[in-house]
Amino acid sequence: MTEAPLRELVATVAAGLDRGVVAGAAMRRKLGRRTPERLGPEARIEGLERLAEAWDRPAWRDGDAFFPVPAVNPRERPLPCPFPGAEAVEITWQRDYDPVVKPIAGAYLGHRANLRFEARWFRGTGRPRPTLLAIHGYGGGSPDWEQRIFPVRRLLASGLDVVLPVLPFHGSRAAGGVRFPGADPRWTLEGFRHAITDLRALLALIRGRGAPRLGAWGMSLGGYTASLLATVEALDFLVPLIPLASLPDFALEHGRLHGTPEQVRAQHEGLQRVYRAVSPLHRTPRVPGEQVLVLAGRADRITGPTQAEHLAAHFGGRLVVFPGGHLLQIGMRGRLDEAIALSLG
Repeated sequence: MTEAPLRELVATVAAGLDRGVVAGAAMRRKLGRRTPERLGPEARIEGLERLAEAWDRPAWRDGDAFFPVPAVNPRERPLPCPFPGAEAVEITWQRDYDPVVKPIAGAYLGHRANLRFEARWFRGTGRPRPTLLAIHGYGGGSPDWEQRIFPVRRLLASGLDVVLPVLPFHGSRAAGGVRFPGADPRWTLEGFRHAITDLRALLALIRGRGAPRLGAWGMSLGGYTASLLATVEALDFLVPLIPLASLPDFALEHGRLHGTPEQVRAQHEGLQRVYRAVSPLHRTPRVPGEQVLVLAGRADRITGPTQAEHLAAHFGGRLVVFPGGHLLQIGMRGRLDEAIALSLG
């Protein structure tokens, strides 16, 4: 098989796998409990208007005001390390989180497992080295699995240390199910605030150990989170991989907004207002554009290459496209040398 038909076959298979996952998720939503997606268009528009009035606050667009650095008491526990010449440490803390979305505060805090932060830090045994946060995607968060998704062995060998944090309502914090991000914008807004404040505390800890460069990689939802973090913290580099960039655009592209064209447009605009405080595309980047590399899959049918394009344009970074999709990431590994070089500086 020649190169061109092979690329076409790769794209077809990768895109088909992505579409199958999206279709399965849509079916589960239809069979699930009542969600905002099952309300009528006018009811959704009215609900989004009320939420936007409450949450589209200029003060919340300030990083330190909406994403304060929390006081935490981290505990470190040495772990067996599967990589030669490196050590592994588990970092945890239990936190008294104070939600800003008061109507859900009781329910949010009722998930006690979610209030325990966890990260796994793989590092060289010598002096501090450039360090990256590798932020997982939706439904991820198992460090044993994420160290394979992100090529930790390769990153360590290149001279980088790697920290794998667990996002709210994922992994050991899932508390019976992934509730963030979800159909209820209140939980999504609160979840991103919780995530970014946790990550700011983690960055402060790593900086205190003398890391000469500090940045973030993130995959899918993790790419969105890493990009949002880079509008709050002055990172040295940023590498979003097959990233989500806009929650309203994702809802629009996957048919989650219903009604007439005018109603769909009103819902999209309402979601943009509701999520403005946690949207990386509506905040000012704090990482130099030449230190940003965005990797997109040409056959990606989950977040799609368009979202990556928007993110690269907003941050002034470079966009690199590989032939595979969101799940079948054929070609991505071959482009990681560029991301590693950028991260090393």
